[in-house]
Amino acid sequence: MLLDDFVCNVKILTVLKLTWKNSDADAAPRNFHAFSFRTNGNAHYTVGETELSVHNGDLLFVPESVGYHITAQNEELYVIHFELPEKVQTHLELFHMKDYAKTKKLFESCYEIWTKKEPGYYYKTLSVFYNILGLISVSQLNTQTDKLHQTLKPAMDYLHTNYTNSDLSVL
Repeated sequence: MLLDDFVCNVKILTVLKLTWKNSDADAAPRNFHAFSFRTNGNAHYTVGETELSVHNGDLLFVPESVGYHITAQNEELYVIHFELPEKVQTHLELFHMKDYAKTKKLFESCYEIWTKKEPGYYYKTLSVFYNILGLISVSQLNTQTDKLHQTLKPAMDYLHTNYTNSDLSVL
């Protein structure tokens, strides 16, 4: 998992708000990581043979040294560029954020703090960044729990329906 690789030594480089109608471009590999959160629009990423569709409300992690092709329409997104002292995964990772409003509020806050540059802005931005990581962690846990529930549901349904059957056995 992505968050297993993070350490407490993040260096934020910039926080941006981006908008465009249409984009069909190649992005060269960069020497920093990025989180992007879409507040509007859709995008399609291609990295080698891997394709990924990103929609409104999705959060995307783009690791350093990964170039990609992007096709996008009517996008509005927030992007946080940052460095980590250690290498992390080398593939894009998509998070479907369950709490859109909270995620959007955190990215908006991060952007506002960064652009105002008031005293202490860097540490305030870093604080919001860690709140975003916390939200991603909860989202990952919820996704894992949902997958486990879907895997176990047929067995639980069968047991619920057949628990009085005398032929039912663990063998």
